[in-house]
Amino acid sequence: MSAEEQGERGGFVTLDIETVPQEQYLGRQASFGIEEDWYEEHKGDDSSALWASLESGEVPLEATHVVPALHATTCHIVQVSFGWRAPMGNHAGELHRKIIQSDQFQDPGMSALQVAAGCERRVIQGALEVLAGACAKGVTIVSFNGKQFDIPVLRARAAIIGGCVNYPPTIPWRRLLYPYADDRHADLRLILSGDDRRARGTLQWWADAFDIHAEEHGSDVLGWVRAREWGKLDAYGMQEAQTLVELYERVRSIL
Repeated sequence: MSAEEQGERGGFVTLDIETVPQEQYLGRQASFGIEEDWYEEHKGDDSSALWASLESGEVPLEATHVVPALHATTCHIVQVSFGWRAPMGNHAGELHRKIIQSDQFQDPGMSALQVAAGCERRVIQGALEVLAGACAKGVTIVSFNGKQFDIPVLRARAAIIGGCVNYPPTIPWRRLLYPYADDRHADLRLILSGDDRRARGTLQWWADAFDIHAEEHGSDVLGWVRAREWGKLDAYGMQEAQTLVELYERVRSIL
């Protein structure tokens, strides 16, 4: 996305990421939260014994209320989508969307989950380039739950993987995560829930309230990746981008 496409100050670009669990967490319980019976049996153990048990798989992966597909230490980012309106020229007002997906960088012979793991660096690099360009121009980043999920996971996965594009002067991470201001990052979930960080409600729920079309397929992402149905994931990202653009345009008047 070029500087012209992003627009001048006052413009906006939506951000949404899709993730899948890392392969070693598949087939195990989906969240961490020490079960009562196990806890009663081991509550006298020291912390090192607890973590040794976690690492060996003796404790169900329910131990910290973390879902592997949704935590930076246990997921892969397989797609990042952006959406915006053309601000000028013959195409002013047109909806534009950009998808950066693992499938775009795969090598022949890779399994579906190898694509998710092996191509993640390039997905993140491409996403950081777009994000850095938008932030450098003062373009508002728009998300739904992005201050709790999309931005923290993108930032942490970039650090964990290493070797990614690094734009510390132009990606103001702390400003993007700050919950009580909307100028650099407008998190629609927070805005519509009165800045309550415990806010409930999905993008589908809020979009329905505004009579805006939305689709909720987060639970289908892993199945699509495993089945190599990248086109379905691409279409979902395109729809998410459009939904976020339309919802922000409706909400912007109250900011």
